Amino acid sequence: MISVTLSRADLVRARACSAGLALFDQWAPSGSLSVAWTPLHSIWLAAWQGSFAAWLVGAGLIPRADLSHADLSRADLSRADLSGANLCHANMRGADMSGADLCHANMRGADMSGADLSRADMRGADMSGANLSGAKLSRADLSHADLSGANLRGANMRYADLRGADLCHADLSGADMSDANMRYADMCDANMRYANLSGAHMRYADLSGADMRGADMSGADLSGADMYEADLSRANMYEADLSHADLSGADMSGADLRGAVKYTTDAALPGRWADKEGRSRCVGSGGT
Repeated sequence: MISVTLSRADLVRARACSAGLALFDQWAPSGSLSVAWTPLHSIWLAAWQGSFAAWLVGAGLIPRADLSHADLSRADLSRADLSGANLCHANMRGADMSGADLCHANMRGADMSGADLSRADMRGADMSGANLSGAKLSRADLSHADLSGANLRGANMRYADLRGADLCHADLSGADMSDANMRYADMCDANMRYANLSGAHMRYADLSGADMRGADMSGADLSGADMYEADLSRANMYEADLSHADLSGADMSGADLRGAVKYTTDAALPGRWADKEGRSRCVGSGGT
């Protein structure tokens, strides 16, 4: 437990705004306060006055939130400012964190199954090995986040921003990632069986070795993607853009490629191929 002593003079020296000073005057009419700081104080302040809490942390006046292993299941943390917080292995099952600022937070191994993280800011956050099964992540900003080895089974990630995110070895089976932005994301060896990737933007994504059996990638942009030795059997790639994608060694047996934008190098395409007009042809045969 940390003892925190704070005075109005401290805030003035740190150039607090008038609104912040007014808040402090409400908390401490005497002009100073001394608190035995606990994780509950961090949660309360982040949920109630997120912007002021972030300023106090940045000014070095209160400690950064350490909520590792904390039980926050079903907590209301909507719009809370927990940027940079330590939530390693925390229990956040079913919590409402919609619109929360979790930028660069440490959530390694955390349990966020069934949590509402829609529109949350998780840029650069570490969620490696976290449980996000069934979580709501629609329109969340997960750009450059570390989700390697995470459980995202059945998660709702529609319109999420996953640019440059690390999803290597993640379980995304049955997840809804329709219209998500996954440009340059690393999804090597990920489990994406029966995932909904329709209309997703996966240009230059690394999907090498990924299991995408039965996945719906209709209308998806996969141009320049690395799908070396990926399992695309029975996948729906109707009208997908596969131009300049690396499909060498990929299993495309039973895949629907009608109307897809054709790859430029036939030698890299296994099995049969359907061109933009839907005409079936055998790779290497030169015929239609």
